[in-house]
Amino acid sequence: MGTTPDQKLNSRITVAKAPALGDEAVAFDLSMDGPDDTVLTDRQTFVRVGALTVNMSDRNARRNPGFPLDVVIDKQVARLTQGPRT
Repeated sequence: MGTTPDQKLNSRITVAKAPALGDEAVAFDLSMDGPDDTVLTDRQTFVRVGALTVNMSDRNARRNPGFPLDVVIDKQVARLTQGPRT
């Protein structure tokens, strides 16, 4: 916990279960106190495939998505690791 000129800063990092993607993956939640006693949470997922590292984030989603995020991340990583298109 720290302070800013305006107010106290209360940020937390929580390890989350990472999806089984790429050569290696890690996930964690960054949360902080927001206005009006709300909690703002960002899920960060890092995936490594060879020398490529991708960071996907779910910025302060208010509700659970109607689809599995690991499937979306897997598709994005697949697109990024494909060779150049001609």
